[in-house]
Amino acid sequence: MDLTLMPKIKELYNNGGNIIAFLKSQDDRKVNNIEDIIISYDFQSGSYIKFVEENGLHINKDKMRFGRIKGMLQGV
Repeated sequence: MDLTLMPKIKELYNNGGNIIAFLKSQDDRKVNNIEDIIISYDFQSGSYIKFVEENGLHINKDKMRFGRIKGMLQGV
């Protein structure tokens, strides 16, 4: 992969663009390759990590609440 494309890929991601479509267009391909998928997922995983870091306590509280409800329903 041409690493000089990374700033463009980051810009696409930040603006909600389709990274895989962009990468396919660079090689005039019709199908995805594994590298396209990995690059796209790498950008997505960064946003998930950021979300969890910023909302971790909220997520943990929701999981605890769900666990209590699930526990109550198991006897039903």
